Amino acid sequence: MATEKTQLDTVLEDIHELEDFLHALIPALEQQKLRPGDDVLRYAKEMKLKIPRSISGLEITWQPDSSDAPKQHPTESIVLVRPGHPDEVGLTIGCVGIGKWKICLECSWIFCRIVVTRRF
Repeated sequence: MATEKTQLDTVLEDIHELEDFLHALIPALEQQKLRPGDDVLRYAKEMKLKIPRSISGLEITWQPDSSDAPKQHPTESIVLVRPGHPDEVGLTIGCVGIGKWKICLECSWIFCRIVVTRRF
């Protein structure tokens, strides 16, 4: 029996592709001397990372880690979680901005998570 690809299949595949891209890109940016608002796509190209089709053509900028700022509870957020790495100590690795979305990678030995929030 042939199965038909649904819109949900496409959305979830796009999210998985974006998650893989961000897990590869953001830790590499930590080594750079970036200022808030710096374009980070050139680093993705240098690393020969495939830009996910869902963000192709969009600006991706470095955003400061706001872990010291008071926590806000946005109503629009998505969290993607993976098993952690034993060498991680529980730090925010870095954050990027794509349009009105802020995307941060936070890792610990228990889990690594990507937190996607929308700025208003």
